[in-house]
Amino acid sequence: MAGLIIEALDEDGYLRQSLEELAQVSTLTPQTEPEEFLTPLKLIQNMDPAGVGARDLSECLAIQLREQPPSPEREIALTIALHHLGALARREFARLQQAVGCNEPALRSAHAKIRRLNPRPGAAFSKADARYVVPDVIVRRHRQQWVATINPAVLPTIRVNRRYAEIFRRARDASHAQLGQQLQEARWLVRNTEQRFATILRVAETIVARQKNFFDYGDVAMKPLGLRHIAIELDLHESTISRATGNKYMSTPRGMFEFRHFFSRELDTDTGGTCSATAIRALLREMITAEDHAAPLSDVRLADQLASQGIQVARRTVTKYRRLMQVPPVELRRLN
Repeated sequence: MAGLIIEALDEDGYLRQSLEELAQVSTLTPQTEPEEFLTPLKLIQNMDPAGVGARDLSECLAIQLREQPPSPEREIALTIALHHLGALARREFARLQQAVGCNEPALRSAHAKIRRLNPRPGAAFSKADARYVVPDVIVRRHRQQWVATINPAVLPTIRVNRRYAEIFRRARDASHAQLGQQLQEARWLVRNTEQRFATILRVAETIVARQKNFFDYGDVAMKPLGLRHIAIELDLHESTISRATGNKYMSTPRGMFEFRHFFSRELDTDTGGTCSATAIRALLREMITAEDHAAPLSDVRLADQLASQGIQVARRTVTKYRRLMQVPPVELRRLN
């Protein structure tokens, strides 16, 4: 059973599967009950690194704290880890003092003790697969113009051997009919490959032309753009554009971007114009970067600042964009 638990650990050292799920996949006879996994689980949790085998963050921190020498700060930290992690994440220190029954210096010591724990005890032993992105298109500035070209490294070097093609062309008897069909299929393969990359280049050139301001000024100048706009301009079906942009990357002086980065939803402004969702996220990022860390901006205040620039966005939309940017809420951005 211990082996089954170890195999179920994720790359961070956590046991994300429930004991009931482990019991269902167990091949032991007689059928194993979920409660029987508790003993080997406790054994694994006593192994190094401390915290491995935990079922959630709270249990992970508690395992590490229990291995430390007893002290009042440890007991406070253990209580917080087991019952009040949410309040600690929201920095509700006054509420924590009341809930735990301690003074401010003791709470700060316990907080510091928790911060020194490792929330991912298995990460040091997990082998992360390195995945390298090779751009399909390279964008460069040439004579004050942005030019897109296919990356030669991704172009397949396939061709039909001329010698064999000539032999098949001369052989007209029935015994060579199948070889002639294969020759035609090979030519179709070469032609379709060339057409595929030609479509990718056409789409890339249209994106570059439409988003010229992005290449000049960055995300804040991104224009609204949808697959439908590209499909209409190139007289292609929208599904063709979707396939041509799926999992394709563009190398630019501003960095490596997936094709879909350049597609953004259209939002109206007070002046009667439009603004892209990407541009709004860039504005929010600038506002949050420039905020006073002692008094950070709430989502309501961020929405008000956007409104002062003529961009009407609901507070819940600001919250959604902030989460997409992985920016913590105002409570977690405020410095003590």
